[in-house]
Amino acid sequence: MLDTLMQWLHLGAVIVGVGGVAFARFVLIPTAAMLPLEQRAPFMAKAGGRFNPVLWTAIGLILVSGLYNMISSLQAGVDSLYQAVLGVKVLLALMLFAIAFLVTLPFPALASIQKQRPRWLLVNLTLATIIVLLSAALRRM
Repeated sequence: MLDTLMQWLHLGAVIVGVGGVAFARFVLIPTAAMLPLEQRAPFMAKAGGRFNPVLWTAIGLILVSGLYNMISSLQAGVDSLYQAVLGVKVLLALMLFAIAFLVTLPFPALASIQKQRPRWLLVNLTLATIIVLLSAALRRM
């Protein structure tokens, strides 16, 4: 029962996180670009203030449930190919989380990275797609 709950939690958090990033990249940012210049920053600040806690919660849930799922699968005994694919998936997920925090944390030192938010969101969507493909491959191993 706990295995099913953790898998559901993991998938649900991934759906919310990836869906939110896709919405931000393809809808929110282009819409903000259509606003007058003086309205863009306040609009994006308000949107980020609402979305960032959702994203950070999703990341936390992904980390907790992913760690549980990983330990469960390794305890069940898996071959070296499975472990290698899992290792790549975890590494890519950690990269994705790092980019998410760099793009969303409200620190002036990160302003140069955050000015390129659309590019970094696209990188994260690409990473997320690869991670999902690796997850599907792991399910079939």
